[in-house]
Amino acid sequence: MQLKSLLLAVALLCYTVNFYAQQTNCPMTSAPEIAVPADTELCVGQMFTATNTVDATGLPNTEYVITDSNQMAGDGGPLILGADADGSFSPTEFGLTAGDAFCVTAVAFDLEQVQGVLDGILTGTVPILGTCCAAVDFAIPQFCINLAAMGITSGSDIEDLNELFLLVDQFSAATTTFSAQSFIDQLNLLNTTAAALPATCGTDALPLCYAINLNAQTCFTVTGSGTISVTTGPDAEICEGESTTLTATGGTSYIWSNGENTSEITVSPSSSITYSVTVADVCASGTGEVSVNVLPSPTPSITIASNGVLSALPIDQSYQWYFNDMPISGATNQTHIPQNSGDYSVEVTNTDGCSTISAPISYMVVDVEHIEGVEYFEVFPNPFHDFIDIELKNHHSESFYVKIVDIRGKILQEQEIYSTGSYTTRLNVANLPKGIYLVQISNDNGQIIRKIIK
Repeated sequence: MQLKSLLLAVALLCYTVNFYAQQTNCPMTSAPEIAVPADTELCVGQMFTATNTVDATGLPNTEYVITDSNQMAGDGGPLILGADADGSFSPTEFGLTAGDAFCVTAVAFDLEQVQGVLDGILTGTVPILGTCCAAVDFAIPQFCINLAAMGITSGSDIEDLNELFLLVDQFSAATTTFSAQSFIDQLNLLNTTAAALPATCGTDALPLCYAINLNAQTCFTVTGSGTISVTTGPDAEICEGESTTLTATGGTSYIWSNGENTSEITVSPSSSITYSVTVADVCASGTGEVSVNVLPSPTPSITIASNGVLSALPIDQSYQWYFNDMPISGATNQTHIPQNSGDYSVEVTNTDGCSTISAPISYMVVDVEHIEGVEYFEVFPNPFHDFIDIELKNHHSESFYVKIVDIRGKILQEQEIYSTGSYTTRLNVANLPKGIYLVQISNDNGQIIRKIIK
């Protein structure tokens, strides 16, 4: 918002202690006065909270006007930077840096009066013209339309000085800048104009009163370099899926680009990224950056050859085989011949030094055993295609279980047979994909396993 808006906003709220004769409805008031602190130097980011040695009488609202001692307004007085509702702010909120000087002055006013005058203009009527807005439009074209566009349609839409800036900005076409004294003069003119509106607009009996003592203020100089030297440490390099800790030093508060607000953060980005951090203390602030380079990790898998040998993918990497989650000593080749039934996995390390362990696979090692009384057990053809034949010769009449399992031990087919000494059967296995399979015959006296390949 233009500076004139700030000036006229305060002007609309305030009224000189030497009242004009027609403003008899203003209560007898006294202006608030700010207590001067012992230390009148403020660091760039240090907070100042105003306290009053004299509180206003007759007016319910008090806010604080900030003027820049180093910049002059058009009339030669200190330039108004803005206003603060509660008197608690830092120099940075008004764009002040080290070496600047500013003053704070308390202003008392009645917000309800402002809301009442606005409601009168927005809802009142004027003979012939029809509405108070139409009357105001003679001097300020599209006044009410502009307010509506800003969301101001009633007095309740103005709740503090910052919102009042929007309203007052519609009252003046002034192009000059204002000091505290000049906007007091402007306010008196505005009050006179408001009183000239018809009584049906509700403004003639409700002037905008204020109280301000320009001789009772507190002034400061801004100190501090304004810049902090931020240390973030060296750039980091991690493998995909890993995390790293980043540390910043140099201040008392920290805001990282990922939203975290501690000096030390732990991150696990999925791709290379640069993090920024803003570091501040009461006197200054600064920014720093640190990059995290994310190296790709391998995606390992295991294949089983027709001879039962395990192979790790991708090739041309470094390998470590595991059995039941424990590393196998010396098993560092791309291939591995299992010695025991169980779960096998492989850790693959690429040329960047990044490692990933594959998902485990189950593997069954074939131990050829025997069943007492069984003279002959064979499965053919081997390799097979759509069917297999099973031949069994035994010395006694007895029951057997026949199972077809894959190399991981999963049972694919199972049936019970009864042999009186010689037994032959054909099994349809056309649905089995290419691979290694085990045909097992067993009963209470033992088991025999044959390895077959499709």
